[in-house]
Amino acid sequence: MYSELTQGSCFILDETRGLFSLQTGYIIVGNNLKYLLAVLNSRLIEFSFRKFYSIELGGSGLRWLKQYVENIPIPKPSIEIELQIEKLLLEKNYQAINKLVYEIYKLDKNEIDFIDFQ
Repeated sequence: MYSELTQGSCFILDETRGLFSLQTGYIIVGNNLKYLLAVLNSRLIEFSFRKFYSIELGGSGLRWLKQYVENIPIPKPSIEIELQIEKLLLEKNYQAINKLVYEIYKLDKNEIDFIDFQ
């Protein structure tokens, strides 16, 4: 699930099917949901979405419209990557998730530094 209007990446996984949204929100269904959760909440995707996909609202608001979220290029994960992501999510190790996402997208040090210091 994710809300249309946020100030950053705000994707959540509702495994209980007990959540609801008080404003416009979207539900993503399918396979690899924990992997998608990690990638979509990463610094890289938030940076990319803010720069290339989103309609900015004021100084910090983002509008996560479905047609833009659908166009974010997300590579299919290997089983090894999915297992790593699952472990890191359980540990709440978001720094390691960001690092892994940078590796998935094959970013070099300069690109990583540019994104991290924005």
